[in-house]
Amino acid sequence: MMTVDEYFLLLEKRLDTAGRFSTSRNYRRAQKSFSLFREGESLPIAEMSDEIVTAYNRYLENRGVVRNTRSFYNRILRSVYNKAVSEGYAPENVRLFEILQDTHALVALRDVEPAHKFMSFHCVSYSFAFLISK
Repeated sequence: MMTVDEYFLLLEKRLDTAGRFSTSRNYRRAQKSFSLFREGESLPIAEMSDEIVTAYNRYLENRGVVRNTRSFYNRILRSVYNKAVSEGYAPENVRLFEILQDTHALVALRDVEPAHKFMSFHCVSYSFAFLISK
């Protein structure tokens, strides 16, 4: 069974071979961060769960990693997971990274003018997703 670290390494080699060295370096950074979080313990990519993604983000936040960097690592982790799904290494779990989108919407809500805070969180998450898609 393919682990998260093994799959990261596989993708990094593919990127290096394709001459995409910067992307490969970014994948290595994200892999190193996730590996430190896991304390070197391997995780089959098929066992990735909401709880693990949430715990990883809490770990990053507790270490003082700023929001942009956390987002950077999460985008790469999501991309790696989606590629693993497309290659049959992991089951499709469309909700796996949904918690992160909700978290970003909450942060966006915190920055909204008080008069606009009457909107429900649900509306804000969809509005926020719409705004960043433009």
